[in-house]
Amino acid sequence: MKSKKINGFYNFVTSLKITKAVLKLLGMRSKFRNGEYVQLKCDNSKKFIVTSDALIDGKIGLEYFNADKNDIVKVNIAPSYLEYSIEEMLRRANELNNKN
Repeated sequence: MKSKKINGFYNFVTSLKITKAVLKLLGMRSKFRNGEYVQLKCDNSKKFIVTSDALIDGKIGLEYFNADKNDIVKVNIAPSYLEYSIEEMLRRANELNNKN
């Protein structure tokens, strides 16, 4: 029953029925934003893309490519285990250089 409530709340939040301002006001938004590349702090070889920056049970929604299954896998990981990947840092540097 609890997982149904959580999944329902997650779907409600990710379908943008709740605005980003409300999420920020309630402290339910992580520092990582949708579309950014992140990696695990302990394993730099795993790269993820953020699909939902809303904090649900202290975790954010991520996707990564699983070569064994040859499929894109959705996972939920706590932001404390993540850091920005090198690709994201390079993308941000290129954005800053292109603005000037």
